[in-house]
Amino acid sequence: MPEIFAPALQKMAETGSAIYGPEPFQEYLANNSGSAAKTAASISVQAVADLMSELKAAETMVLRLGQAPESTHTQFALVRTFHGWSDYFFVDKEIFSDCTPEAFVPETPVVELFPFFLLPSFVEMSLVNLAVASGLFGHALGLDSNNLASAPATGQSTYSFRFRPHRELEDQFEHRNGQVEIDALIVGKRNDKPVVFVVEAKSSKDFDSLAKHKLLYAVLAMRSKLPPYMPVVPVYLRVIETQRDLKFYVAECGQVDSKNPILNELEATTQRQIVLTKLEMPDRV
Repeated sequence: MPEIFAPALQKMAETGSAIYGPEPFQEYLANNSGSAAKTAASISVQAVADLMSELKAAETMVLRLGQAPESTHTQFALVRTFHGWSDYFFVDKEIFSDCTPEAFVPETPVVELFPFFLLPSFVEMSLVNLAVASGLFGHALGLDSNNLASAPATGQSTYSFRFRPHRELEDQFEHRNGQVEIDALIVGKRNDKPVVFVVEAKSSKDFDSLAKHKLLYAVLAMRSKLPPYMPVVPVYLRVIETQRDLKFYVAECGQVDSKNPILNELEATTQRQIVLTKLEMPDRV
């Protein structure tokens, strides 16, 4: 497979710039490599493993930035790391390895949790719903009550906002009319004050990583819809399933400065590992 980002990386090296773009992706391909590549597969990165090999070798991140001005084409930008992949990713081994497992026993009646364990497998949204319904989410984040009044909201739409990719850079990117997906939006009370929690959830069999922009984009999208005095807290949820348990790794992040959001400064401030033992279903007749 051709190294489609090699020309952009070469220009960055020649100019000594830490940034390339923004530029419409398909126009970049036509002007540089001439090869065909799918936009989403190339520039929509969710984990370090999703990066093209040439980007990994150059320790450089790619960001999808919505529509290019006066165009329907999707634009992208490259930005190099300054302190490793943790600039642009939550790396599970770095943030969760020292978490002490905590057993969680739900107070929710078994009959209300029963449907979750009838399914042959868990998808990420059902795991978020289980965390809320069981009270695990409220417990993990120290809410006034573990029993939340409503199920999480979820959805996707197009949003525009600006952010800086890194504290070391003055450059500001515009995410313009780009699609943002909200995994879960939850409102709870902490210290008797309502707080909006924006959750990005991933499930896997082992530790992995999550691109920080997935959570930052969701926070900035919701921030524009809420009054400035209402706290918006980013939460990264990683769920690892074993034969017996569901291990919920919950990382609460510091609030984003909506006037000067900086991608690399999105950091986990508190991390917990909450273990929920699966309900054993009776043999079917």
